[in-house]
Amino acid sequence: MYNLKKEYALSERYMKQAGVYLAVPKWEYLGSNFYGNLGEVYKVQNKYKEAIENFQRGLVILKKYPDPDLEYKYYGSLAELSEATGDYANAYQYQTRYSSLRDSLLNSEKFKASAELDIKYQQAVKDKEISRLQAEQKIRQLESENKRQSSPVTCWKQNEKKMR
Repeated sequence: MYNLKKEYALSERYMKQAGVYLAVPKWEYLGSNFYGNLGEVYKVQNKYKEAIENFQRGLVILKKYPDPDLEYKYYGSLAELSEATGDYANAYQYQTRYSSLRDSLLNSEKFKASAELDIKYQQAVKDKEISRLQAEQKIRQLESENKRQSSPVTCWKQNEKKMR
């Protein structure tokens, strides 16, 4: 909340207090997100060293609980921070990983979108075929009723009913 309000000192203070809960085994998986948020707090305060340390802690947890979307964001932030501190060798390494993960995620998203479109297309083809078959069945049914009504026996029975 304080981070959104741009009260970064308070955000940092409360996040540090909350960090002790990451030691609880069932909450360990939240650590990667926690350290990323804390890294961002440090980043906007220009506390680059602390920001880098927290992003790196988050990456360690991401090895155990993978989240490619979060990982690629961390590498992007680490590339920016390394460049800001003049560590161009690490900036290049982080930028390379960032680009690789970003491309992988984009390709994955494009594949998913393509697969969804294919499923929608296949469903539309099936729906169209079902509609065509239903229309053919209705036509056959009407033709059958028409034949039955125009047959000599049916005409004779109808005339017989009229005469009575």
